[in-house]
Amino acid sequence: MELPPRGDPRARLHDRGVRIVELERPLRYLDALVELRCAHSGQHGKVADPAEERAWLEPLLTTLADRVTVFGAFTEPAGSEGRAGPAGEGGSAGSAGPVGYGGSPLRGFALFVDDGRWWNAFAVARRDPEQDRDVYFELMFNTPVEAAAARGIAEISFGYGTGEAKRRRGCRFATVPAWYSSTDPSVADWLAAHHTRDLD
Repeated sequence: MELPPRGDPRARLHDRGVRIVELERPLRYLDALVELRCAHSGQHGKVADPAEERAWLEPLLTTLADRVTVFGAFTEPAGSEGRAGPAGEGGSAGSAGPVGYGGSPLRGFALFVDDGRWWNAFAVARRDPEQDRDVYFELMFNTPVEAAAARGIAEISFGYGTGEAKRRRGCRFATVPAWYSSTDPSVADWLAAHHTRDLD
């Protein structure tokens, strides 16, 4: 398999016209989310089952709507920079659309559930493993980390066994020191949430 090009993944996404957004009322995008999950299954050698994907996605988006956050990636149509908006406004949930923003199909999505203490990464999918290589990590890590910090969410859980899975693939973990300014509102929110949690 060809290695991805070096450089800034966000710059590459920008050059391709890919935008990452938080989907408002994600239930409206149910058909597109099911389609992406089926594509994801196929990429991992599994049999795609639209009914099975819909059977867990629809209740989750319906019953936990106030606790679910979905980030989506779409390719902005040429000449529409800064003007793209949700497609299919007013459509019924689960109908044949909307498939993306400004008529552009979603390239991928990531779904997180807030359990009151931290975010849980629940699902991620991308349309094409080659074309959307950068989309996966932007949706699953970069954008959610920034969004969580801005909302004062101190931790994101990526599921049991994820650390061990990375080790088996040859990854090594390293502590990365970093400096943050406490005058940054998102940092202040994070510190407040973290401190409150420790006192519980």
